[in-house]
Amino acid sequence: MVRRSELLQRLKSLGPAFATTLTQEAFYKDFHNRRQVASYFGLAPSPWQSGGTDRDQGISKAGNPRARCSAIELSWLWLRHQPDSELSRWFRQRTLNAGKRTRRIAIVALGAQAGGGALALPHNRSCARRGGAQVGGSAMI
Repeated sequence: MVRRSELLQRLKSLGPAFATTLTQEAFYKDFHNRRQVASYFGLAPSPWQSGGTDRDQGISKAGNPRARCSAIELSWLWLRHQPDSELSRWFRQRTLNAGKRTRRIAIVALGAQAGGGALALPHNRSCARRGGAQVGGSAMI
């Protein structure tokens, strides 16, 4: 777990306390894909279907609440410290003329994506499709 925390600290937006918290809350488990990460964080979509009606009810919130809070905080940190990453560009494009509610919804989606991207580092995988984590001054892809 110490190694995973050290790898997370190499990200430009994470400090030692946050990386340790994220490691202890989420990355002590071995996840195989982003869906598992989103489900564990409680950031998975919650669809509802009845007859011909299909609706999204938001996120499930069935996962670890501390990990979910950390993922949302990671999203805001990501936007602030990784402004040139694909995730940050995606967020800015989606929320260009949007209100506060839309930004909060988009930050939750970004939390699920950033959690999957952060998952790639402790497991020595290449970073997720979106994201391209920036370590120091160069992008890790």
